[in-house]
Amino acid sequence: MNRRLAYTLIELLVVLSVGGVVMSLAITVLERTLAITTATTESLSDERAANRLVEQFRRDVHNAESVNVESPQRLIASNHSESVIYSVTDGNVVRDQTFKDGKMGHEEFFVGWNRTVEFVDRTDPKWASLAVKRDTGLKGYPIQIDRMVVATTGKMNPEPSQ
Repeated sequence: MNRRLAYTLIELLVVLSVGGVVMSLAITVLERTLAITTATTESLSDERAANRLVEQFRRDVHNAESVNVESPQRLIASNHSESVIYSVTDGNVVRDQTFKDGKMGHEEFFVGWNRTVEFVDRTDPKWASLAVKRDTGLKGYPIQIDRMVVATTGKMNPEPSQ
């Protein structure tokens, strides 16, 4: 009986070809998975920033005595000793605060490349609105309002006077 002790060149080439195809498919799946993970992480980061902006805006307006919307990109909330200025530039919302002791605070919110932020004038200095709009990037679909916050100065539930 004659036994083969080695593989032929054709058999080795077939195995290498099949292995190459399997590896390329695995790399393609891995690459797509990483791209989806990155996009999801960026989207969640943008969502967190937008949520932080909304909550900070609401707190600032509630703590203010008056609110002045100078333009859709600039808002000033102030009371007798402090002021907060919001300004929108290049997808970022910048919050500058002046404290009663003269110190300054600075914070930036990046809400995403496909979102815009606008301040809406409510014609009443006690009310302010913040609109976070999102462009879906789809042709024929309008820009959508992602979040709309309407806040009033002072406490929401004032205690009854005695």
